[in-house]
Order: sequence, then C-alpha cells, then structure tokens
Amino acid sequence: MPHLAERLWAEDRRQILVQDFTQLTESLVAARRGLKGLGLKTSFAMLKSVRPNAVPRALEVLLPQFAQALDPLFQEFMRDGGKIRDADFSRFLQRHARRAVDAMLSVTDARVDASHHKSLKKIYASLRGSAHDEMLEVLPAFANLLSRIE
Repeated sequence: MPHLAERLWAEDRRQILVQDFTQLTESLVAARRGLKGLGLKTSFAMLKSVRPNAVPRALEVLLPQFAQALDPLFQEFMRDGGKIRDADFSRFLQRHARRAVDAMLSVTDARVDASHHKSLKKIYASLRGSAHDEMLEVLPAFANLLSRIE
C-alpha cells in the first residue's frame, strides 16, 4: 500500500504542494482578526521581510514530516477502501481531527525540542498552549489541500 508521503511528495507534485500550502498559510494569517491576529500578521510580515522565502522553505521541511506523521491515518483510510483522489480523505481526517492534529504537533514539538535556538523555543512555548485549537481550526483547509493532490 502506498505511503502518504510518497504520493504527496513525488517530484512532479512537490512544488505545487509547497505553493498551495504557502498560499493557504498566507490566507489563514491574513484572515486572522483581533489582537492575536494583529500580532500574528505583524510577526508574519517581519519574518517575510527578513526571509521572504521562509514559509516555502519551512513547508519543504515540514510537509513530508507531516505526511509521515499522518501516514497511519492514511493507511487506515486506505484499508477502509478510500481513495486520496476524492474528498473522502479530507472528511476522514476531519472525523479523526484530534489524532491528525496530535500527529502534526508531534512533528513540530520534536523539531523545536531538537533546536539549539533558545529564542525559537521560547516563542514556540508561548504559542504551544493554543496550537492544538489553532490546528483544529485550520485542519479542514489543510485536509482539503491534501485530498486535491493526485
């Protein structure tokens, strides 16, 4: 049975995937409202001014790791007769949202734990408490993009 990372991260799909998820990230940040949204937009703008390609570069590293972390769910979906081509995998992920988000956050947690950058660890620690709820909120859009790749 194919693995999710193999299907998503094939050479002919890689750039499209990174572009789509970069656009998703930028649109999600732009849509944020309130004080948290203002802080996020400001931080995002500062990041992009210092490193314009920071988001695509981060996605090139994280997306294959997210796919690997989500692979047990994908294998379960495929055993149940699913096909990634249709929106069923998106719905499957959304039905198992907590497991999907926990899997993806385990990737970011491990990356930050392995980092030697104290400032990154401090920033991540300040955001980690709300990360689960934030990820649950964006999971439908994330899952829809995954399901479109074929």
